Amino acid sequence: MLAKREQITFKIINPANVQDHPTLKDLRGDYIVNICNKCQRIIDYQFSKSIKKGIKGFLFHGNVGVGKTTLAKVLAKETNSKLLFIDGSDIAKAKYGQSEQELKHMFEEALNHDQLIILFDDVESIFMARGATYVREWHFAQNSVFFHKVDELDTSKNFLILTTNRFDLLDHAITDRFLCIEFPIPNTKILIEIAKFKCSNFDLPPNVVQKVTERILNDCCESVRGVENIVIEEFVRYVTS
Repeated sequence: MLAKREQITFKIINPANVQDHPTLKDLRGDYIVNICNKCQRIIDYQFSKSIKKGIKGFLFHGNVGVGKTTLAKVLAKETNSKLLFIDGSDIAKAKYGQSEQELKHMFEEALNHDQLIILFDDVESIFMARGATYVREWHFAQNSVFFHKVDELDTSKNFLILTTNRFDLLDHAITDRFLCIEFPIPNTKILIEIAKFKCSNFDLPPNVVQKVTERILNDCCESVRGVENIVIEEFVRYVTS
């Protein structure tokens, strides 16, 4: 007799317990605050008006470290929604057919919860374009299940947010199903503002903050992730020198 397959129990996170507790104050720059306000109004409207066949969700795309995942978490908090966080390791399984079963199970689980945002982070690792160089047969079956479940989505209960820094690798059938929102690279002024905010979290003195600012200018830093790395490096240098 075949052993019963063990299913993943997907963790539903309540708004107050969203990882890292992101809030609107974590967002820097008018462009990302405007994106947040726009997205929040859409989600609030569909949930409050019980719109069953509305917008399926958003596809946030842009460079690494520009705030895509953070904004998705902020939206869960600001709309008072539960969050189901999914990455490739939650879905990808070694045996043929298991990935599709996990996807089905995830969407079935989501239907048991009202006002739930499902976040697929770095979605290009899960749903590659059918013409991509490294695509395999199991990607086709996995994509097919995902398309079917998205088309059936009850948007009065569930809302999807996908993030990617490789928009070019995604299947067009995915990009066509979502409202695609591009995150531009923050300008230097915004990156310095973010740096000062991060420095305050480490309680760094003004002279260290100045060093961080100078490095951002001199290194031509282009991402929030790059800013975070600089702040951490200067923090380590400060406390260990």
